Amino acid sequence: MTRFDGTGGGLTDSSRRAVLRATASVGAGALWLAGPSGRGRAQEPSEYGIAEARETAYWYARYNVESVLWSGAGVEYPPGAERASFPDLVDGLREGAELDRPPIGGLTSITIAPDATGEPLYGTRPTFEPRPVAPTLVWEWSWDHRLEPEGVAWAVRASLLLARSLRAFGAPERESEAEAAFLGALYELASWWGLAYAFGPDGVLRNLAEENDDRLSLVGEYYPETDERVAAEAPEPRAYAATLWTLSDAATAGSPEFDREATATLASATARTIVEEFDAPTVVDRGGVGALGTVLAALAAYAAATEGNDAFAAADDALEEVADLAAALVDAVAERTDDGRVETQEAEHRAAVQAAVGQGLERASRALGTDADVAEDVLAVLFEEYWNDDLGTFEDGRREMTLALTTRDAGDIVGGLTAAGAFEALSGTVEEVAPRFVEETITGSRLQRAQRWHAAEVGGERWIPLAEESGGTYGQAPVFYEAVTYDREYEDWTVTDRSFRPASGLYAACQLDRFARADGAPFETD
Repeated sequence: MTRFDGTGGGLTDSSRRAVLRATASVGAGALWLAGPSGRGRAQEPSEYGIAEARETAYWYARYNVESVLWSGAGVEYPPGAERASFPDLVDGLREGAELDRPPIGGLTSITIAPDATGEPLYGTRPTFEPRPVAPTLVWEWSWDHRLEPEGVAWAVRASLLLARSLRAFGAPERESEAEAAFLGALYELASWWGLAYAFGPDGVLRNLAEENDDRLSLVGEYYPETDERVAAEAPEPRAYAATLWTLSDAATAGSPEFDREATATLASATARTIVEEFDAPTVVDRGGVGALGTVLAALAAYAAATEGNDAFAAADDALEEVADLAAALVDAVAERTDDGRVETQEAEHRAAVQAAVGQGLERASRALGTDADVAEDVLAVLFEEYWNDDLGTFEDGRREMTLALTTRDAGDIVGGLTAAGAFEALSGTVEEVAPRFVEETITGSRLQRAQRWHAAEVGGERWIPLAEESGGTYGQAPVFYEAVTYDREYEDWTVTDRSFRPASGLYAACQLDRFARADGAPFETD
């Protein structure tokens, strides 16, 4: 594991003081919700509806984000020399939330930039009850000590989204409002520390030599142990889309680390780089057809962030260029579409591409005024052509004896389900299909490798083990596997890639979080 030692992208003294001052103003959280639906019993399909699916989505997203924050598998804050001061910050959060003790024990640091690939095995028996104990939740080892822009960007955004969700809803059966307030404040601070470290004025993931006042450039990867930046062979569309989406969300929040204007400036610089570097053929060549949807969604997130936001007062030129690029990408999608069916590359999961493109089109139609009918047509085909009602999953379009699904594919599909729910003609279908996809694919395939309490009865038709019982000497963190495969002959799912990769896992967590709160009151269960 690597400690945040302040080299390249470290926080300033004034920033650290601002963080400490901010702990005194922790607001109270709102109502909490319980653990995943089921609470120790297997559920019949008729009992598992859209509210339960949103609830499960929230917890799976939270499991992934919290596991990474507590993992030690990456760069941690604060740096070793300042580790002794971290309990003071925790105590400030505790006092601000009016708690007798923090809802997580033994916390001396938090992971702000995860390694590109990890093996989430616990190094000692984990303690979750009566409250999690941080030193027992550290992953035993991580064999890929490097950072990638996409993975770190999704980590920052996922932490920020979880902090917002913690303040919006929760579970009286699990946590009090005060505990929700504490965790929400802590995770929001973690997101800003990660943003400052990776993308701030001296951020380690910025290729400063290639930048100017109008654009932000990203490295291909960064090695914290040697402080080595490695240039990308060519700009990666998904990495820039993740960074833009994250900065756009961050610019709507404000922080003790960056004021909104500074964050908005970074977002606009990233948007200009995307406009300069990517046209539709380049996006497809470097990221696949699905990346068209991801870039479109990121451009839409930027446009939405600028609306009524004084922080973007100087962004008019960038917004105009973003609108032009979005229109060109929508035209490119239309050229690849036949009656709503998107032409994909051979290796791509066709339903995932359909969903990703549909999500990008839907978001662009709302934020940038592009044609919403195209988005609705594409998302309708997602259900008409690719939903397999017998298997409770979406077909990959290859018509082979096995059906492959990666965590990124699942994230794209969840994003497509959320987008489809915005159309009245498709919302009923979403309410029928989404619960089955969450229950029968994400849970049933074991893509989510473990849980912290039961989503379904152990030994039931569809269940996943508790973290401490999920393999290895002491169990595994409850995060996603990278890939699973369904065998049609044996009618069973198999894990085909046991690693955890933030670039896909935390992207999926972001999509699940958004699905969970898509209608503003994401789930109300008994």
